[in-house]
Amino acid sequence: MHAVVVVATPEPQSTNARLADAIELTLQTADWSVAKINLNSEAFDPVEDPRHFSRRKNADHFDPQSEQRAAYTGDYLPKDVQNSIDLLQKTDLLVLQFPLCGSVYLRS
Repeated sequence: MHAVVVVATPEPQSTNARLADAIELTLQTADWSVAKINLNSEAFDPVEDPRHFSRRKNADHFDPQSEQRAAYTGDYLPKDVQNSIDLLQKTDLLVLQFPLCGSVYLRS
């Protein structure tokens, strides 16, 4: 079985990073293969923008869904997006470790 753990934190010692580490270790102990992705480390840009598309379906008006669909069906998605799709298609479990706020700390 294959799992993907997604976390977004700039601090490797944060609660979220440590929770993602614990999830990864727990799954590996149960004989899962695990890919852990830190969106901050990959400079993930969550803001959809026309500059993400090498070709445009409509250069006069930016409609993200239309552009995404055209890039997917035309086979010209950005490489990082295509790599993520390929990874997710092979994934049995997706864990999204979202940020927790407050003063919660895990001690080792």
